[in-house]
Amino acid sequence: MTKYFTRLNYSIINKYLDRKQNGMLSLFYNVKIKSFIAVPKNIEHAALVAGLLNVSMGDIKNRIVDASYFIPVTLIITNNEYQSMIVGSSSLEMGLGVMHKKDDLINAKNATLILLERSPLKIKNNFKELVVMKYAY
Repeated sequence: MTKYFTRLNYSIINKYLDRKQNGMLSLFYNVKIKSFIAVPKNIEHAALVAGLLNVSMGDIKNRIVDASYFIPVTLIITNNEYQSMIVGSSSLEMGLGVMHKKDDLINAKNATLILLERSPLKIKNNFKELVVMKYAY
């Protein structure tokens, strides 16, 4: 199982890079503990959160268990530079209907920017940020 972290290093990047497509690194920001966790290449976001919470995906979908504090973050890396990030959209939202507080999405974006600034990779000059508000309340 993956571990939570507050610093992104080459070990994490190399292990989890190229999820679903070349250069993709998928993370969750846990708002409660202010830490990140990487999404393994062979597991969907929703399944990872269900496993972390030790519940079924049905429990999340039926809102028996709150998973709203897990904010998905997708990073695109090319030539050892961060090209872009998307915050707030994954199978957790699209498949299980999880919604997030707008403030949590903004906090996740800001925490991700700090994570990237402290990372061994560079942030591209025209770095693109997208916070998906479709799943926000």
